[in-house]
Amino acid sequence: MNLTVVFCFGVNCGRIIYLIMKFSHIFSLFIVSIIFCPLLFSQAICIDTFLIDPNAVCIEIYDPVCGCDGVTYSNECYALNFGGVLSWTPGICQDIVVSPCEDLAGVDFGDCDMAMGVGVINGVCTDISGCGWEVNGIDYSPAFYNSIADCNNSCGLPVECIDSAQIDLSILCPLVFMPVCGCDGVTYNNDCEAFNYGGVTSWTQGICGDIVQPCTDVADVLFGPCLTILGIAVVNGSCSYVSGCSTTIGSVDYSPAFYGTIEECVFVCESPVDCIDPNLIDPTAACYDLWDPVCGCNGMTYSNDCYAVNYGGVTSWTQGPCNDALGGCTYIQALNYQPDASWDDGSCLFAPCNNGCDGDVDGDSSVSVNDILLLLGNFGTICQ
Repeated sequence: MNLTVVFCFGVNCGRIIYLIMKFSHIFSLFIVSIIFCPLLFSQAICIDTFLIDPNAVCIEIYDPVCGCDGVTYSNECYALNFGGVLSWTPGICQDIVVSPCEDLAGVDFGDCDMAMGVGVINGVCTDISGCGWEVNGIDYSPAFYNSIADCNNSCGLPVECIDSAQIDLSILCPLVFMPVCGCDGVTYNNDCEAFNYGGVTSWTQGICGDIVQPCTDVADVLFGPCLTILGIAVVNGSCSYVSGCSTTIGSVDYSPAFYGTIEECVFVCESPVDCIDPNLIDPTAACYDLWDPVCGCNGMTYSNDCYAVNYGGVTSWTQGPCNDALGGCTYIQALNYQPDASWDDGSCLFAPCNNGCDGDVDGDSSVSVNDILLLLGNFGTICQ
């Protein structure tokens, strides 16, 4: 049995230990290492930065190991070359349990824009976004809360809602409606106004009461990285398709700002304010099916004034279709019937009626049952 006593100093101690441990079995040595390092019992004997090689090519096989630094690596190759760890155990790290109110300042949740909730960062409850609550095999979800208020209350952090020293009414805040609910219970048009005009120190996205108004512009709201179409909403002043993971962000429900079709969104949100009166809309009203078109003040053609008022809510209109409505022959029996036409322009052409033998509809010089059937089938035809 051989006894090896090793003396080393400085930052290379970890590397020397690793090399000795790695090759000791070749020489069947029993090694007792006495190391004089400044960081003898610190992380220095777990991590050796000289082992890190970002250019190393590791096999893409998931055979997880738990490094001595408490981080889960895909396999031993990743642990050694990308983590620089000197020891590990098979399997993921499962002994790390995140507690509520744990400070998440040093945790990287990824570059995704998904709103994950509120957590403590550097002692302050803050909105956090990222790709997911699990990082390197550690579940951080217990440290998240639904709102800043919940976080402050649960973690016992001191909250001074109003700081009069930060109020500066000379600041020119943007005229954009991105409402926030201040800790004082007041809804501000945006965070700039909340900070500079209200002096509030914390807020949550959305209006107070967690109710978003119809036609709210959602251009700066992050609904998550999902590609699911949530519906149509106003984005930068125009009705557009919006995708994401959910219409509820944190405790704010944005569903009232979404519509089923572009037409509905444009009709409600982009029509002139004085033109549409929502109080006039009554979809249960029974309007007569008569084509007497009117052009609403919102530029839409309605079948008649009844439809314009009860189904469109328009306050004024002009007789006749709007200029952009396609005209043509609207009689289905006509030779030049145009199914896409919105109003009849008098251009219909009809087949001439049979004027030979009275009642001889099929032209076989006799009146029979077939003539009666044809007559009934052509009932209502307009002859020229």
